[in-house]
Amino acid sequence: ISRRHVLQLGLAGTGAMALGPLGFHARRASADAPGTNRILVVLNCSGGNDTLNMVIPTLPEYAQVRGALAIPEAVSLSLQSGPHATTAYRFHPALLRLKSLWDEGAVSVVNRVGYPAPSLSHFTSQDILSYGFREAHPTGGPPSGWIARYAEQFAPTPTGAVAVGFGRPKDLMGGTTTPLILSTLGQFQFNTDGFYPQSNIHRANAVKSMVAGIPTGGLPKAVAREVGNAYELASHVQDAIAAYSTRTDVPVYSSSALAQSLREIATLIHGGFDTRIFYTGLSGFDTHAAQGTTGGGVHPGLLATLDEAVGTFAADLKLQNVWDRVAVVILTEFGRRNYPNGSDGTDHGHGFCALLVGGALARAGAGGVKGVDLAPIDLTSEYPLHAVDFRDVLRELVTDHLGASSASQVFPEAQPSGGVWDVI
Repeated sequence: ISRRHVLQLGLAGTGAMALGPLGFHARRASADAPGTNRILVVLNCSGGNDTLNMVIPTLPEYAQVRGALAIPEAVSLSLQSGPHATTAYRFHPALLRLKSLWDEGAVSVVNRVGYPAPSLSHFTSQDILSYGFREAHPTGGPPSGWIARYAEQFAPTPTGAVAVGFGRPKDLMGGTTTPLILSTLGQFQFNTDGFYPQSNIHRANAVKSMVAGIPTGGLPKAVAREVGNAYELASHVQDAIAAYSTRTDVPVYSSSALAQSLREIATLIHGGFDTRIFYTGLSGFDTHAAQGTTGGGVHPGLLATLDEAVGTFAADLKLQNVWDRVAVVILTEFGRRNYPNGSDGTDHGHGFCALLVGGALARAGAGGVKGVDLAPIDLTSEYPLHAVDFRDVLRELVTDHLGASSASQVFPEAQPSGGVWDVI
């Protein structure tokens, strides 16, 4: 590489570094990429969501074991309406928007989700859900997240998988691709010079000119191509923000971090990006104390935040006419114990209820209660044990919803077969 090329790439790359870790590897269109343009949004309720108070069983043992933390039936939301009406469960009263989506057939409840040999450690359980392995990587190689492995096979472009507003999730780390991970879309741009803000466009054009001037072939040109792609992607993202801001029908999102992250995702969907999986989340579900039931306390507020954000997101995508192509899966690393502790909270448990929300479920008639129903023994034990492996939930979303030909490389670890229920 000549000294001139080093200087050119160094100057161009300095600006590109501000855009995020885009990686210098060839981008290609996957021969096996599904053509249905369906979208999966993964929403992590981090900390261990008490899903027993989110989707409430109507078994008498529930109130008996929950004591002061039980949600009274009189204020909970009946699910006896819509195409998948049930008397077996009710929603927490904060889930008004999700209840409306249930009535449309756009919500699926999957009980007793977990994995073999449960761990009650946040870190271990979070890693298991992120990597998609209960044990070590079966090939003995470095760990990679299940979304990173999906991106390798089916969405290898920089925007094939995107995480918004939730740090650097391990689900997207590792592998040979570099999924886009950002806090906000507004930060994903070519940084301006504070002293000369009006010259930004001239400096960007200068970089493009330098990149174009590098001779064809070899490493310098390959690196230059990646630098050029970084600037092009940043430009497309800013165009998407501008286009979304011109809409007059955008519903009002709250100021919560989750709502704003979902608004960013809606912006990228409106911009027509090729993203197949989006990832975001909401923290704070480790409710060891002052958990609350329907009014004060931590948990009701978290559920209200979740409900508002997902409900507004659904309304937005309906206005975009893309809701029937979207599925949202709401997960957590584990559930809580059945009984309260001495601090008006709940301690770590295992089996949890996963929620799937989306127009894709309504379109396919796939809403309703799935998996294995809670039984009295689930409530009189310390916590519900898992009956549905979380990988079976994700595997069916990857194949039946996203249309991947196989999920064997996304979830390669051997496990007992599922297939006792269908998501979509």
